Amino acid sequence: MHAEQKGGGVTWIFRLITVVGATVLCAVPGAAQQRDSLVQQVERLVNAGDRSAALALAAAALTIRTIGTDGYAEALYARAFATSEAIDAERDYLRVAIEYPLSDRAEAAMRRVADFKMARGDRPGARRFYERLSTEYSGSPQAARSMYWAGRLALDDGEPQTGCRYVSRARDVVSREDVELTNQIEYLRTRCTQVSNTVRPTLSSPVTADSVRTVRPPATGSGFTVQIAAYNRKADADALYRRLKTRGFDVRVTGSKAPYRVRIGRYDTREDATAALGRMRGYNVRGIVVEAEPAG
Repeated sequence: MHAEQKGGGVTWIFRLITVVGATVLCAVPGAAQQRDSLVQQVERLVNAGDRSAALALAAAALTIRTIGTDGYAEALYARAFATSEAIDAERDYLRVAIEYPLSDRAEAAMRRVADFKMARGDRPGARRFYERLSTEYSGSPQAARSMYWAGRLALDDGEPQTGCRYVSRARDVVSREDVELTNQIEYLRTRCTQVSNTVRPTLSSPVTADSVRTVRPPATGSGFTVQIAAYNRKADADALYRRLKTRGFDVRVTGSKAPYRVRIGRYDTREDATAALGRMRGYNVRGIVVEAEPAG
């Protein structure tokens, strides 16, 4: 313990128990409307310089919340925010983004993963996540920032048409109140003025259930698919399968052992799968495009 904790141990422990107790209460239906969320409590402790209490609070929440639920995703996100170890934080944020794509924290978690990768020099990894954010969360208030970085990294990679499409999209959606980002986007646009035949982005096709469910068998190999989540417990994967099945999706669970993956559709090309994923967003279904497992 720190010196101040030794001198006032009873007070410190009482404070921690009080905070943890509030988290437990939040697990009771209706209590969350009266108290701050777990993440808000953890953020407040971290901002106050009490990171150890924040970590303890998140750890306590993980022990009482059920794996596979939105509450567990919230606790993972809180632990990631509380830790001072970048590798641990990125791991937990990545779990939220991949294993809990329907969680309210999925977008923020994916954004933090992209930022972590950028910070440690993994530009290809960062670009992949910024592009996912630009596609899967195009209606988010933070979309312009992701589009800006996706465009900037594409331009740096020598892909001007791709980069300029993202920059153009960023300019279309950025808030004019965000002067700094607007200026960054406008500066980046100067790199696009020499690019001929730049294709402006278009809105995705109208979303219909039939367009999402349409599946074409791959011409060669196994093709591509959209992975919605991966779970350590098959029961959790089956629960998501049933929810998506009742909504009309061509969903399946793959794997004879953990991780059990929940996937939708099979497509000839990555582009086809990405387009289908964009349409799925209209149903608030998010995921990633991966190579499909062998059929049958």
